[in-house]
Amino acid sequence: RGAGASSSGATSAPDTRAGTLVPAAASGQGERKYSVAEGTPVLDEKALDWHEPDSRISRGTSLDEKESFLEPSAKNFSVRGPNYLSDRKKEPSRSTVFRPIGLQTYMRGDGAEPIFHAASEVPTLSAHMKANPDSYFFLVAWVIPGPPHRTTIFAFERRLPVGVDEVFDALFDEMVNGSDEQRKTRFKYIPAIKVAPWMVLSGIRALGGEKPTMLCKKLETRQFNGPNYCEIDINVGSNPIANAVTGLVLPKLTGMTIEHAFLLEGHTEEELPERVLGAIRIQGTPLIEATVRF
Repeated sequence: RGAGASSSGATSAPDTRAGTLVPAAASGQGERKYSVAEGTPVLDEKALDWHEPDSRISRGTSLDEKESFLEPSAKNFSVRGPNYLSDRKKEPSRSTVFRPIGLQTYMRGDGAEPIFHAASEVPTLSAHMKANPDSYFFLVAWVIPGPPHRTTIFAFERRLPVGVDEVFDALFDEMVNGSDEQRKTRFKYIPAIKVAPWMVLSGIRALGGEKPTMLCKKLETRQFNGPNYCEIDINVGSNPIANAVTGLVLPKLTGMTIEHAFLLEGHTEEELPERVLGAIRIQGTPLIEATVRF
């Protein structure tokens, strides 16, 4: 199967497809809370999660559940609107095309070498995708420099059937089957820090860490395609600023909540409005301590 593969899932209704809305958490997270409203994550009742038996990280059910991931509402992220080229206005995204199904960090042996192409190297991930051949998966793997070298994987499964959003389908097919140069102009990342120690937050913002970023332009990336997946590997160590942000954040992740969104940039009127490809919210997840070795 190619990039057009899809899983059976919800219809095009934007609010019901994502699942049940979780009420926003009460304000106040001690010194770690700052003045940005938290989003409204969703519980996807149709998600078939990828499980790692040796991991302490799993899907959460509330905004205050540590060592967990959730799906934030796509409306939390502002994307280019239908008339962006003329009015420069952004708008909340429509519902995502892919749902998050897992978050894990891995190290091979003692971490002497980095892990690339996680879809073929990580046993449980490979087994999950082979066991679900009718689903299509999108993987973002953050290759964190060492030693020890670690790789953090965000795994997504397609929920929106092919044909519902033909503009997105065309852009996604271009990214999957196109050249490195094409990907550099399309693949965009938007982080949103919801809860963080003030010192870490100030450092990240000084480094430009919350700005929308064309990842394939800023960092060395590799792409791997399989029968029912597309994987983008991001070499964090290839950019000094990204490396500095990672070094600042990793030791403090237990006290942080971060939402991550990925999308494909629209360049022409026919390619707008933009739509978030997939998003994941990470809550108090100590990736270093929770690293799984194989």
